[in-house]
Amino acid sequence: MYLCVAVAAMLVFTAASGAFAVVYGSAGYENYGDSEETAWEIDSLETLVKFRDDVNSGKLDYEHYIKLTSDIDLGNYTGGQWTPIGGAQNADTLLDFYHFKGHFDGCNHTITVNINVSGQGVDTRHHEAGLFGVISGGSVRNLRVSGNVKGGATYSTFKYNTDPTLYVGGVACILEYGTIDNCSFNGNIELGVRSSTECSSACFAHAGGIVAEAGSFNAGPVTLYINNCRVGSTAAAKISVTSNIGHWPSVGGIAGSLFLPGDSTISGNYVSTQFVNAGDGKISSGDIYGAFSGGNEANVYGNIVAPPPNQKIV
Repeated sequence: MYLCVAVAAMLVFTAASGAFAVVYGSAGYENYGDSEETAWEIDSLETLVKFRDDVNSGKLDYEHYIKLTSDIDLGNYTGGQWTPIGGAQNADTLLDFYHFKGHFDGCNHTITVNINVSGQGVDTRHHEAGLFGVISGGSVRNLRVSGNVKGGATYSTFKYNTDPTLYVGGVACILEYGTIDNCSFNGNIELGVRSSTECSSACFAHAGGIVAEAGSFNAGPVTLYINNCRVGSTAAAKISVTSNIGHWPSVGGIAGSLFLPGDSTISGNYVSTQFVNAGDGKISSGDIYGAFSGGNEANVYGNIVAPPPNQKIV
């Protein structure tokens, strides 16, 4: 295993692993990051953005290793219009952009976010608000996310053959398959979606404390794991929904919508959330997930729902 230590220079020799600690983007080390021992380091907003851009351009469309070596505050980066790592805005399908396939170790550091991508999702297939977009076979571990994540969409016409969907997640928008382990979210999540009568029965929206949607019918015989995560560990996380769409938005403490194939598990998580329906439509909400679309529901177990004294294990 590699050590999660911050570095003061671009290149530092780590005796424990016999490898150099290389800050992401260092010249001459573009082919680094192919193992835990040679994981690239992210130490600033600048390197995080470069890493995000390289994932989204396809430069890192393979298995790679990243570790976070300091806390990072996104602040008001581009006015809150953050394009997720492994995501896109205004994409027609999940096949229209590159997904995150690497392994990201937060080393228990915190990324503070103020994401507000409301207003971009007009007549599109997929619209995403979250630090990570779509995780396909990758992993995110030991990461703390705090702050505000807000996503909104207005669908005026049913423009495509597949259903427009809004995803808002505390850590990621979609865990197609892969692992999210020992991560946390503290803060507020807001989902707002409006549609015309034409689209009201064909538009969907999901919001979750860790992910908006977990699992995919299209991914094949694969597994996913969301284990040992915490939502609202310092104070109850607030998840607010404003919607008028015919399909009730699915809202969950861990995942908004859940499809759990094979040996996948949702286990060992702690959830303290407050759901607020601020709109004129109905929502489907649950302590762990808002809607279950298939798979092995028995593999959701050993999760603690708070606050005390109403604590329960589900």
